[in-house]
Amino acid sequence: MNELTFEKLMNALHGCDAVTISLKGVGEESYSTREVAEAIYEELEKVANAPRKNPSLTIDELVQLDGESVWCLDGEGHQCWCLVNAEYDDCMDNGGGSWQFEHYGMAGDGVMGLQGMGWTAYRYKVED
Repeated sequence: MNELTFEKLMNALHGCDAVTISLKGVGEESYSTREVAEAIYEELEKVANAPRKNPSLTIDELVQLDGESVWCLDGEGHQCWCLVNAEYDDCMDNGGGSWQFEHYGMAGDGVMGLQGMGWTAYRYKVED
């Protein structure tokens, strides 16, 4: 059986007037191409507009992201992209600064409830 890709589906819809969907044990339903295309579009729009989950990472997750970029912010309000360096237990920012794992998540009364030296990391940039 050939794999159905999104491109094959859209090409098939473009070239027909109606679509019949057959579900085992349920029966068949016919829909106009317009109805199918609108349903696909609505679902794609939901996915595109859904808020992206971006919880703070754990130290274990940081270690697994060795060599990758993460968004870091500290209790003083500094924030930037950093490169995870699990070998040295830190993340490096583009100014040569080291965000050390030993200070990760240190609670305090600063930004995001962190201590001044405390910091946390996210997979994606934190939007205001």
